Amino acid sequence: ADPLFINANNNDYRLQSSSPACNLNGDYVGAYPCSVADTTLPTVSITAPANNTVASGIVTINAAASDNIGVAGVQFKLDGSNLGTEDVITPYSVSWNTLAATNGIHILTAVARDTSNNLNTSIPITVNVNNVVLLVVQNVVLNSSSGTNTTSENLTLSYTSNGAADEID
Repeated sequence: ADPLFINANNNDYRLQSSSPACNLNGDYVGAYPCSVADTTLPTVSITAPANNTVASGIVTINAAASDNIGVAGVQFKLDGSNLGTEDVITPYSVSWNTLAATNGIHILTAVARDTSNNLNTSIPITVNVNNVVLLVVQNVVLNSSSGTNTTSENLTLSYTSNGAADEID
């Protein structure tokens, strides 16, 4: 017996009651529900940090995501590149060590993926990284213009980061 049709040999193409076949609008005609393609995009937004935040050190980035069927994960991005691995457990978050980034403006986004692999990207937020570099100087011997050692003079260091090499003057 044909599992789909009552009697296909005699050109009777009515569906069996146990047929898993679906009609064009996705309704099922039998014992099995039809699979209709999920085309609804998930929604995602970064909830922390706030847009235009000044950040330094370790920053936790949080996102909220939802979908009509289910969210599979959220991938955070820093300036368009993946930041860590996709977080598949809610609440969605990642830790960002801003010391690994240059000081200045950076763009954060979150990309939600639903269980049908539909992707949607959050509205980007801007973060201004402003890490202060602390320089600890120990055992400094200063020579005055007369050639004698002194510890009462001031020591002034200026730090410049030019991206390729850092300099101390």
